[in-house]
Amino acid sequence: MKKILLVIATVLCFNSCNANKIETYIHNQRISVSEQKIKIYTEPFTTSSEKNSYITKKGDILQIEKVLFSNESQKTSLEVELDSGLKGYIPLSKNPYKNGDFSFKEKINVDGIIVTVLNLVKNYTIEGSGSSPKNVLKLPSESSDCLYSISEDKTVSSTCITADYRWIYITTDSGSGWIKTDYIHRGIGGPVLWTPEECIREELVWVYER
Repeated sequence: MKKILLVIATVLCFNSCNANKIETYIHNQRISVSEQKIKIYTEPFTTSSEKNSYITKKGDILQIEKVLFSNESQKTSLEVELDSGLKGYIPLSKNPYKNGDFSFKEKINVDGIIVTVLNLVKNYTIEGSGSSPKNVLKLPSESSDCLYSISEDKTVSSTCITADYRWIYITTDSGSGWIKTDYIHRGIGGPVLWTPEECIREELVWVYER
């Protein structure tokens, strides 16, 4: 029977690049392991058996702390820690923060609450109708002023998204503003946003199921 990872994720993503051209993304995601045999290595960007320090077993809890990407080798690794205190690295096939998507952009004040905003440059489709128009707002808040409404299907471009993934900033021929992510579609199967959490979960499940 195929097993599914239980994931509890909190998102706060920052991007930095040091002298060794290693991009570092703060990533807080907790994974409860069922039957997955995930190899943990003592160093990032390696799959050498000599560097393999541990293979997960049922009941292990993985705390993902960072995503590391090497510009030189074009390899990606997760920096993790088990509840036992063991630390190490898990290789990924791709960088879930590629092109800076979901990396930290800024913090904004919304109705007295500080909201973290992440970068996200993609195209989506809004499904609108005359009987149920989708409102584009000035700020990512239900109480914010409505700038305009989308009453027919429309392709839009996004530039950023709130860290809770509830609101996305879009641009259309009518202007720019915030709209609920519940309203966006991609026209293909799978998750709509493909957040870093979804990408990591998908790959770790795939590693087990292949």
